[in-house]
Amino acid sequence: MGYDHAAYMRQWGAENKDAINAKRRQRSAINRAKGVAGRLVTLRQKATWTQAYVASEIEVDVQAVIDWEESRDIPNEHDISLLAKLFGVSALYILTGRDDRVDPPGKATGKETFGERLQRLRENKQLSRDVVANRTGVTAKGVWRWETDECKPTIDNLVLLTQIMGVSMDYMMTGREYSKHAVLLEAVKSSIKANRVHDDRLAALVERL
Repeated sequence: MGYDHAAYMRQWGAENKDAINAKRRQRSAINRAKGVAGRLVTLRQKATWTQAYVASEIEVDVQAVIDWEESRDIPNEHDISLLAKLFGVSALYILTGRDDRVDPPGKATGKETFGERLQRLRENKQLSRDVVANRTGVTAKGVWRWETDECKPTIDNLVLLTQIMGVSMDYMMTGREYSKHAVLLEAVKSSIKANRVHDDRLAALVERL
C-alpha cells in the first residue's frame, strides 16, 4: 500500500488540534486556579482568619487550603459551597469573580435578612468579625452564624450590636427606623385603610405627611 500524504496530514492535523486543545484546557485550568486562589486569599485576609481557621471551619486539612491559595489545586463543588457560606459570598463569585446574587453586598434592600443587614453594616464600618466578636463577647464563628442567619443574637448582644454599628434597635431588627411620630402615622394610615376613619380630608393630609 502506497504512502498517502493527504491521509497523513489529516491525521497529523487532528492530533495537533487535540494537543492544542489540551494545552488550552490546561492554561484555562491554571488561570482558573489562580483566580480562585486570589479570591480565597483576599476573602480570608479581609476576615482576618488564618488558613488553619478556614480549614477547621469547613473540616478539611490545612494543606488543602494552602494548595488552593497557591493554585496547586481547586476546591471541589462541596468545598466551594462551604467556602461560599463561610465567607458570605456566592459560589459563582469564588469560581469566577462575578456575583450572581440579586442584591449585591453593601446595598440595603427590603429583602434583607437580619444576617445580611448585620454583615452589610459591619462591612460598611470596615470591621472584621473578630472585632465584633471581641466587643460582643462571642467568637468570630458566633458572629458568622448571626450573619448567615443560623441563629439570632441575645437581647444583650443586640444592644451591643446597635451601639457598635451606630443604628437603632428598630433598624437593626427590621431595616427601618420607627420614630414615635412614624409609629403613630402608620397606625392612622392603617385605620384609614381599614375604613375606621372616614374623613377624606384627614386621609389626604396623612398621605402628605
